[in-house]
Amino acid sequence: MQDVITQVPQNGPIPMGMVSQDMEQEIVAEEQRLIQQGGNGIPLDSFGNPAPLLPSLATHGVARKCLVLDLDETLVHSSFKMVPNADFVVPVEIEGIIHNVYVIKRPGVDEFMRLMGQIYEIVVFTASLNKYADPVIDILDIHHVVQHRLFRESCYNHYGSYVKDLSQLGRPLNDTIILDNSPASYIFHPTNAVPVSSWFNDPHDTELTDLCPFLEDLCHVDDVRAVLDGFIDMS
Repeated sequence: MQDVITQVPQNGPIPMGMVSQDMEQEIVAEEQRLIQQGGNGIPLDSFGNPAPLLPSLATHGVARKCLVLDLDETLVHSSFKMVPNADFVVPVEIEGIIHNVYVIKRPGVDEFMRLMGQIYEIVVFTASLNKYADPVIDILDIHHVVQHRLFRESCYNHYGSYVKDLSQLGRPLNDTIILDNSPASYIFHPTNAVPVSSWFNDPHDTELTDLCPFLEDLCHVDDVRAVLDGFIDMS
């Protein structure tokens, strides 16, 4: 049941697990290759034509930089266990049974979304399943700023980790930013990432609010990677 929602454990990241030394070296080598080549690139359809995950900018409107937002533990925290102070409850059908998902919003998320929606093309990209994430975004997006939604099926399965391959979006990487609490999500594009801590229930958290001035400045630079290169080490 919990597999519907993709979350980082409260006690830290999920370990790689028991793998052989040869397998570990293979994983690291492939990661480095994909980082160096900037991801897998635009996928192709069954006819061999480019099929990016997002529609063309030319048909969508004014070109803005693309801000890719994770959902769980970045914007909200969700639980199948009852949460007394939940902001809303989403019913999810799993194997013919309706389960309630209790969702609490990260402090400052409403204003963060409003401000970022004024200056960025907003994409929510989650490794969770759409039958859970879609109704959550419907309720969360009170300012109607989310232009695109991507779910688990759009992730790249890298040895069991769900990677958000920004090179498949169809947006220039110099104009693309990802905000995510899981480093595994942006392992192919570390210089496009603005890391954020995993949020579970701290009512005094100010991280989204604190990031607004930085992201407001970042939308004006020529290449976000020039600014974000090394940003992870400083965080």
